[in-house]
Amino acid sequence: MMTDKQKESPGGTAACPSDGTAGSDTGSGVHGSADLVRPGERVDDLQRAGLRIIQDPELFCFGMDAVLLSAYVQMKKARRGLDLGTGNGIIPILLSDRTDCLSLTGLEIQEASADLAKRSVALNGLGDRISIVRGDIREADRIFAAASFDFITCNPPYRQAGSGRITGTPAGGGKAIGTSAGSGRITGTPAGGGKAIGTSAGSGRITGTPAGGGKAIGTSAGSGRITGTPAGNNPQGQRQENGQSKRDSAPDQTAGTCGIDPRAIARHEILCSFEDVVRAAAALLRPGGHFYLVHRPLRLAELITKLCTGGLEPKRMRLVYPHVDKAPNMVLLDCVRGGAPELRVEPPLIVYDGNGSYTPELLEIYYGDQSKN
Repeated sequence: MMTDKQKESPGGTAACPSDGTAGSDTGSGVHGSADLVRPGERVDDLQRAGLRIIQDPELFCFGMDAVLLSAYVQMKKARRGLDLGTGNGIIPILLSDRTDCLSLTGLEIQEASADLAKRSVALNGLGDRISIVRGDIREADRIFAAASFDFITCNPPYRQAGSGRITGTPAGGGKAIGTSAGSGRITGTPAGGGKAIGTSAGSGRITGTPAGGGKAIGTSAGSGRITGTPAGNNPQGQRQENGQSKRDSAPDQTAGTCGIDPRAIARHEILCSFEDVVRAAAALLRPGGHFYLVHRPLRLAELITKLCTGGLEPKRMRLVYPHVDKAPNMVLLDCVRGGAPELRVEPPLIVYDGNGSYTPELLEIYYGDQSKN
């Protein structure tokens, strides 16, 4: 199911601001990564507590939405946390620094993404705190014990099945997964002569690495837009007991992912709906536990209705604006299982200032005290 994400960060905002020192490495020069990084992958410096992540542009690269969601988590002393649809593991990895949570788990249905996440966990030496479980969100209550997590995060697919372009299937004559034929634009080769998503490295935008500071695999630096930072001015089957996994993977619920572009799964509600996400979070949170979510404001009324119906009461909300005079393109929500009705709308988060540079608050979210240096 994290730039494009490869789901796309709304409004074109991407993953990591760069100060010119952030970069990517194919693994040959990164200590301890030679056996973990495979051909076509890269290691990105997260510019936080020495954390790094392995990314594959053909699969999934995280976006700004994942970073903002990790920063929105306020349960610093929680014992157990879960990330639903963890992708390449970016949220648990960032939370390992942002919180003192003893046990962080990522649930991911796609085998290749789950493997990528496991290797990133190993790269950072976080195997004692982070576990990656391969499984289906729709089966989460059969994989984990009920009410076993203090908080849950999720950066779900933003688009309903049948809406927008479905990536990775033959254009024109194919049928969109999760839609009736002709009800959505089906891409493999974008209509109108556009460039297909998923082209070889160097031939277009490569998502998920720090823009301006990283080098695209297969290209010379600067020959294409390498996304991973906001564009513009670069200022830089077994149940778990007590939230602990008894084995690395759940029963294989992923056979249906074969032949589906992984980026389409990340963008669209193909393998799970928002109702599935709410149902899983409500079942796995302890009473009073928190569910943290990032989504699109266009679906806000629907989101709040379904969250409340599912017993997850929104308590905090923050809208993210690319510019102060533009419409918001992300919404962050903090919900409490069984909470009393009361929603606090927080001050907006602005990405760019009037000069097109990143705002001090955005830089603080990414780099902490380093942003002041």
